[in-house]
Amino acid sequence: MASLKASGEGQAKITEARKKRGWRINATNTKPLKEASKVLLHRYGQENGWEDNDPQWLKELEKILRIGKKQDASEIRREIIRARRGSFRDRIEVFIEDAEIFAKDISYGSWSRFAGSKIQPIKERAFQAYCQILDLSWEEVVDREPSPPSHNVKRSQHNLPVPDHTAFIGRREELNKLLKLLSPDSAVYRISIEGEGGLGKTALALEAAYRCLHASWGVTTSPAPVFDAIIFVSSQPQRLTGTGILKRLRQEANQRDIFRAIARTLDLPELAYTALEERLERVQDYLSKQSTLLIIDNLETVEDRDTILALLYELPPTVKIIVTTRQPASSLVPIRLDSLAKEDALDLILHQVEEKGLDVSLEDAERLYKRTKGLPAAIVYTIGQRAAGSDIEEIIERLAQATNDVSRYCFEGSVKLLSESAHHLLMALAFFPQVALREAIAKVSSVEEPLILAKDLAHLQKLSLIKQKEERYTMLPATRSYVLAQLDDAPKFAPEARQRWLNWFLAYVRQYGHKTYRDWGDYDNLEGEWGNLSEAIEWCLGHEQYDLFKEFWLYLGGFTRFRGYWDEREAWLNCLLEAAIQQGDRATIARTLLDKVHTLTLTDRPGQGKEAIALCEEALTIPDGLEGRSRFDAMVHLAIMHLNEKQFSSAQKWLGNAQETIESTAIKEEDRLHLQTHLLYHQGQLEAETGNLQQARQLYEQCLKQAKQIDWQLGTIYTYGRLAVVEIEEGNLDEAERQAYCQE
Repeated sequence: MASLKASGEGQAKITEARKKRGWRINATNTKPLKEASKVLLHRYGQENGWEDNDPQWLKELEKILRIGKKQDASEIRREIIRARRGSFRDRIEVFIEDAEIFAKDISYGSWSRFAGSKIQPIKERAFQAYCQILDLSWEEVVDREPSPPSHNVKRSQHNLPVPDHTAFIGRREELNKLLKLLSPDSAVYRISIEGEGGLGKTALALEAAYRCLHASWGVTTSPAPVFDAIIFVSSQPQRLTGTGILKRLRQEANQRDIFRAIARTLDLPELAYTALEERLERVQDYLSKQSTLLIIDNLETVEDRDTILALLYELPPTVKIIVTTRQPASSLVPIRLDSLAKEDALDLILHQVEEKGLDVSLEDAERLYKRTKGLPAAIVYTIGQRAAGSDIEEIIERLAQATNDVSRYCFEGSVKLLSESAHHLLMALAFFPQVALREAIAKVSSVEEPLILAKDLAHLQKLSLIKQKEERYTMLPATRSYVLAQLDDAPKFAPEARQRWLNWFLAYVRQYGHKTYRDWGDYDNLEGEWGNLSEAIEWCLGHEQYDLFKEFWLYLGGFTRFRGYWDEREAWLNCLLEAAIQQGDRATIARTLLDKVHTLTLTDRPGQGKEAIALCEEALTIPDGLEGRSRFDAMVHLAIMHLNEKQFSSAQKWLGNAQETIESTAIKEEDRLHLQTHLLYHQGQLEAETGNLQQARQLYEQCLKQAKQIDWQLGTIYTYGRLAVVEIEEGNLDEAERQAYCQE
């Protein structure tokens, strides 16, 4: 199939239309993918002349949807048959919406290439679908110059971040050396880019990666090796202190981040369900079948550096690895970065001058080069000072007083130009390891007056201390390390800002989180803030903020479950359980054990059924632990687990105990009816599993009646599906079809 890409003018139209809809380009914003999938679904029906309820929709499912190798197409068909009312096409659309399985050619990769800042080709069908959901005419957006033939190039999967710079300047020798080492002819597999902060280590790694990516798309003339996948991982900073379990949590976090980046880039969601100790074997198997470039950024920030290096040596030779670090790594082939050569430094100075609309003579540029010693960060800071109004002679005179660490000296010179409120904004931003919302920085800094906030943020950007990305802000890693050091010397501001930081996130999860696992909905806001939010949670754990962490978990337990953050969920529950035991908080101990049970049953790893049953029974034995609805949930959960193990008598016993709990507990009549309906559903499931289909039908029909009475829509849909299965078992296919349509 032909590939299309946007023209420069078309790309501007795409960006404007995307921003108008509020559609971000990140892997968590799946709305565009769902909408484009539905467009292709409609087109597929038109091309084949199918009515909406034509059985061919199910027969051709693998040709319509992008079903992964580890997903069961037959099970997906069964879910679609049982799931919802409406035609087959309607039900497939609902499945796309709920399960986030997209149409062929629709993926986060194709969306990011279509809507991102770099113009890249994608398949014609996807290009046209993305234009349609943006209300754009694809003929007016497309670049009329033909793209290279798709059969001549590989198409790399990747998760590369957008570079912080607008142009890559200098480092030609280092870049050529890096690309040569990455070539398949090179026997070198592990490379380190080493140097002090602010020398451009990450920029060099990303430039090489993007050249490899562009070579894979066939849209560049620069020679570069081609990889099937390019994966970028930014290491977690050393921020936690506290008990041994928290040190292990941080150590494991970096391994989890590597595995998660691999899983998301290669579209391998099943890795999330695999125990951490088993993932390496799975990853080795996946990566051995393709060529991969893996970039580990900021290795010096991790506490378990040797463990990560050892992990990298376990990867197959099909993987080339780039590590950026300030500390030399003797086991890796190094590319050492020092100051820029004079020609490159002058290019950077003049580029910064042009970008900021300044007027600096070549003579002054040469003087700046001499004083900054060609250090990129120092150059950026000093040009920022010029943009903020400092006189060039004044800047050069100050630079003459710099001693060893010129970059830090230039940073401190920029900070001296700040008002107190702007300095507070800068320090507040350092609390966020990832890009931060404008309102969050304002709240943490306590600079909330709109005019002052706007003025200070603009001043910080002029000084090149921060960067704006839509409504979020960030700073370069070198800047952040300098600012974090300053926080240690701000004994009044830092603790108060830290508390405001925690309070802001607590208010955020109260707004966008949910109190129980039953309550679920749009989690995009939490997903978009997850990197910063998890930092706040782990700070609570590391500093024994037990009550605060409990409240965070109250609102985030459901999110970690529905979005598959199993590693964090397990680690945090272990921390919470340990703290609850130390506090003697029996209610929290019991509820945490039950949460651990939910995690075990949902990840469904081999041999965990018995452990889950034991934990659930333990939770029920704790005095003053589980009460009312929580106690009922535990009993029903035990019944389901025994049912899954084909232990029918035990399942019956726990369903009976749950019935007694309903009858003996003082609860509202509305809640009682809901629990009773829930119980009827599982009683029907038990009868169906043991072959008592008539009894199962009666229980399901009673459940259906009550579910409609209390307007329990999800229960209604599931019960119709169960009734359809009973009819199929008895050979009543017409009746099964009626039930599948949720019809009386």
